[in-house]
Amino acid sequence: MKRLSHYLYKYPHSKNFYFRVRIPNQIIKLFSLENQFFIGSLNTSDLNVAQRLALLIKPLLFRESSMWDYSEAMDMVREIREAQAKEDMQGEKWDFRNYLKERFKQYLSWGKQAIAAEMSVTESLDELPEINPKDISTFQEYLQSNISPQGFNGNTELLAQKGYLLSFLDDYAAFTRTNEFRRAKQPSDSQLSLTQATAAEKLFSEFGYGESYVKAFPLEVYTDEPDGEALARFVARHLNLEFSFKQSLAKQLKEYKQSFDCFSEEAFDRESLSPTHMQSFSEMFATLQETLSTIKDFKEEQMAKKEAEEAVRLSEMAKFFMVEKAKSAQADTVRQYEIAFEYLYSLIGEDCNILNFGREQAVEIKKSLLSKYANGEKGRKQETISVATLNKYLSNYGAFFNWCYQHKKINQGNQFTKLSIKETDKNTASRRSYTQSEINKIMAYEPLKKSEAKTIRDDIYWFPKVALYTGMRLNEIAALTVDDFQIVKGIHFINLTDKKLKTESSRRVVPVHSKLIELGLIKFVEEKRNKGEEIVFSQIRVGKTEKKRDGWAEPISRWFNRTALRNMGVDKDQEAQQGIMIDFHSFRTTFISRLKFKGCDGYMVKQVVGHMKSDNVTFERYGKNTSTHMDALKELVEEIDY
Repeated sequence: MKRLSHYLYKYPHSKNFYFRVRIPNQIIKLFSLENQFFIGSLNTSDLNVAQRLALLIKPLLFRESSMWDYSEAMDMVREIREAQAKEDMQGEKWDFRNYLKERFKQYLSWGKQAIAAEMSVTESLDELPEINPKDISTFQEYLQSNISPQGFNGNTELLAQKGYLLSFLDDYAAFTRTNEFRRAKQPSDSQLSLTQATAAEKLFSEFGYGESYVKAFPLEVYTDEPDGEALARFVARHLNLEFSFKQSLAKQLKEYKQSFDCFSEEAFDRESLSPTHMQSFSEMFATLQETLSTIKDFKEEQMAKKEAEEAVRLSEMAKFFMVEKAKSAQADTVRQYEIAFEYLYSLIGEDCNILNFGREQAVEIKKSLLSKYANGEKGRKQETISVATLNKYLSNYGAFFNWCYQHKKINQGNQFTKLSIKETDKNTASRRSYTQSEINKIMAYEPLKKSEAKTIRDDIYWFPKVALYTGMRLNEIAALTVDDFQIVKGIHFINLTDKKLKTESSRRVVPVHSKLIELGLIKFVEEKRNKGEEIVFSQIRVGKTEKKRDGWAEPISRWFNRTALRNMGVDKDQEAQQGIMIDFHSFRTTFISRLKFKGCDGYMVKQVVGHMKSDNVTFERYGKNTSTHMDALKELVEEIDY
């Protein structure tokens, strides 16, 4: 297609010229159009006529939205769309290209009528005269003075309302073919032709073209040929607009002929649909679907804004929760909560709004825990976490959300209830005691390599032995100070009553077994005391300012469970496949099992190992929570005879 001017194109084998307008990308996207151009035949091979038609059609297509009363139209459209939105209706998609096609046909018809009327006055565009402004002013005064007494009450603006402009070009074309129009173009020196004035007044009075007529017939469609009422219809509807329009048209036609003879693509881009026109199209001719989508987006935006203002951020609540926990729970418990929150952050994010946290989210978190690797944060992905660990996560989350609910921060309480997994023999590994043969190896153990635990040799010597003869937990041993070793009535004991331990019942006294005294534990402690040292087993703390996540004893746990057991011939992996667990904590199991085998009093055993009275790991409940004399506890501990 050969481009001839900004809006004119001509196909190589076509006689007629075509009108082309570029549609902005926003409009194409809005109405799902496949082509960015609208092209229509002007049905003429005359370049001059084609140029004038293009000039007439272009502004009409661009000013569609201004042809209506915007506020009234939008009110009507809004009512329809809101009604459809309530019924969840999608509406039919607006065929924007077909709309342009229909409007183009109308404008093409009107443009040809206008040009035909102009050509009846003059055949030459250059000779088309402009109306004298003085004549226009005189005619305006005449119309205003003569129409007012005829029932219009001075309301001349009514006749120029935007809705009546739809038929403007038809009326104008008809009017320009009348004798009155010709005479109006040739007025006397200072006033309009008396003949025209008389004719207009006569027609106006005879046919009653007043306010009632305008309201009753605002949108008639007229034939191509003018009729006897053309002048009255034109005057009644548009007053003096025909002169202003004619004057503007004549001027624009001349400017068009001069400026549109150049073929600049840059000028074409500049004259295409402007952002203002594009905005008008978007507002006035958007599809119902697009508008409903806009309403939906607005509602979602408002809801999102409201939700953001009322949001309860996970990290903020966790911070307050942990402050409270730090004052009421032991360090290990606090650390377990920290680990649980770190994992929760990785799943739903620190900024997650937990205001309406529900059961569905809780179930999803449980699903993630089912596939979580044990020690996955350390890069080891061999086995998933145990059932007990999974249940601990769920319990911690439940406690947190219950806390939020009790503090009126969220709308629902614990959503993790009844999500825990029942521990059975199938999914719970049973921690076994050490055999006598293994105990003998432990008591006589020496590192096989120089590099093995070379910086903590004193500590690795004492930790297993103290655990075997006291039943103390790993981190309890790691926390011992020289002041914890005391003596009463000649009995050496370890005082754990002032420690921050796992539970309240963990605060206890543990007599020192004679075997440990024989091995030199008391002497080792006294040497530490004499040197002014506070921590008994200090090698594991060298170079550290604070304990790691698993406590100060992490180096001991790592050495014993990964190296020492393997060197003693214990295959942890093989036993795990059989549902058996063996590790440092098995010393505690061994201590309790040996006392139980000896038939010792269950309550006294609990006093020594620090189990809660409801804990069935040792024995069932015995008696009331009364203190036991030191000599009785000493006698109990001495029952251990590996």
